[in-house]
Amino acid sequence: MGTNFIGAYNITNAFANYIRENKFSNIGAIIEIGSTSAWHGQTGSEIYAASKSALQRMASVQAAKFAKEKLIHLNTIVCGSIPTELLMQAPSGIEKLTNQTPTGRLTTPEEVGEIAYFLIKNRCLNIVGAEIQIDGGRILSL
Repeated sequence: MGTNFIGAYNITNAFANYIRENKFSNIGAIIEIGSTSAWHGQTGSEIYAASKSALQRMASVQAAKFAKEKLIHLNTIVCGSIPTELLMQAPSGIEKLTNQTPTGRLTTPEEVGEIAYFLIKNRCLNIVGAEIQIDGGRILSL
């Protein structure tokens, strides 16, 4: 909860205050990194799922608030499984996750980066409060 929710809350508000105090004319962008676990938490990861759910709900409320102030366009990238070091330690888990994913592969960090880049580069578009899911359609298969 400290990292996934409270930390994100604090840094997001600090950034908004910084923009307010310095009276920037350009709109800022914040990308929160959510998780499909917020929608379908698994046994053993209840706290993680709760923290990501809290983050995603907080982001939707803050997105509306900061957009009205014309400060920040805040959006969330909702990731499925990504082959991180931790996940790579359980090869049977990777195989199971891959088999449950309609595209037959896990999402790469580079793909998440492409979405983040698009949202930051195009922060003046009217994309506010979006939850962009990137999981190869796995959430649809559960």
